[in-house]
Amino acid sequence: MRIGVAIPCYKGHIAPLKGLLDSIALQTRLPDDVFISCSSSYPSDIPYAVTDYPFPFRVLTHDIKQTAAQNRNIAGAHLDTDIITFFDADDQMHPQRLEIIEDCFTKHDSMILVHNFESSGNPFSTYTEFPYLLNQLERCPWGSTVLKGRPAGLQVHNGQASIRREVFDTIRFNESSACLTKEDTVFCTDVIVKWPNRTAYCPLKLSAYKPSSTGGFKC
Repeated sequence: MRIGVAIPCYKGHIAPLKGLLDSIALQTRLPDDVFISCSSSYPSDIPYAVTDYPFPFRVLTHDIKQTAAQNRNIAGAHLDTDIITFFDADDQMHPQRLEIIEDCFTKHDSMILVHNFESSGNPFSTYTEFPYLLNQLERCPWGSTVLKGRPAGLQVHNGQASIRREVFDTIRFNESSACLTKEDTVFCTDVIVKWPNRTAYCPLKLSAYKPSSTGGFKC
């Protein structure tokens, strides 16, 4: 199973992108490919070299403004891996995140996996067991991705979804203006509606999330 990381980025997130790349380098299971689509930037703006890291990555810059949805679609389209996992440039991965993603898709026939996240600044824990809630995701009446029964304390990070390749061949991120700031939630719920009995949620905190004021706006 090959895993690719698709990273939407823009000029303002090139600096924090280093933190993400550094966290990918610490993965217990390294990615097979990483593709970064970076808008409002030029090749000369990117200070990172593939020789700096123990995994392959490519960066495609665009000198125009693009939405997060456009950058996500571009990055995903440049990956030919079995699994595509999306991740924002200004967040960081738990060291076991890709290992757990591989474990889930190897053991289960899920089409999508989303997980919990750390937003308090606490250090990551080391996990010895990888629990999953299968087929418990749904789109609520106001359009958000939720767990059935709404269990307390479990959050869903739509922007860090992992999918099988065939999902991306069928469903893309909606690039319309109506989906600005919520393109990741719309994407996840579209997948969940199409494959309601092939979803997975991991309650472990597999990322450090820093809320961004940019959201899905063009940048």
